[in-house]
Amino acid sequence: MNKHVQILLDGKGTIPIKEKYRWRQSWRFPRYVEEWFKEFCSHGHSLNVCCGRSNIGDVRIDLDPNSTATIISPYHKLPLEDCTFDRVMSDPPWYIPFFHRMWPFYELVRVCKVGGLVAYNATWIPASKSVALMDTYVRQDTDFGIASIVSVFQKYTSRFDKKSGGLTFEEVCPIDELQETLS
Repeated sequence: MNKHVQILLDGKGTIPIKEKYRWRQSWRFPRYVEEWFKEFCSHGHSLNVCCGRSNIGDVRIDLDPNSTATIISPYHKLPLEDCTFDRVMSDPPWYIPFFHRMWPFYELVRVCKVGGLVAYNATWIPASKSVALMDTYVRQDTDFGIASIVSVFQKYTSRFDKKSGGLTFEEVCPIDELQETLS
């Protein structure tokens, strides 16, 4: 593990993570997708959440200590200040239960600067009152393979960020419930 990595633990000195959420080589982006995200993140201060083994982004966050992350942290509670990054990208686990999909996205929006962009690669299109959907790209790497959608959003307000009176993750989804899902 990288000695410069900041680790956020669960209080017991461990990072609870299910095997199905650990990075696999088969999850690596094809070169054309990697290049697209590199270009996306090259404009200003950038963040890559759920980075896996990718080196894209000035700051990289992942839960897996074997990743290339500069910060080890869960994606639903980022240890970052509001409105910090010009570009934010994420390729979250596609196994996230339906009612837990919103909070990781809200955290990406929270840490994005007003006027900044968020790129989200998933099999669903997220939404937030703080962003406008600017573009979508459907990608499918093989015939009959799983397709994903890269949604690009622009943040236009911070009115709904936590420090500005928005709900926190814990108010809507207790942390114990999420950890049961991840461990």
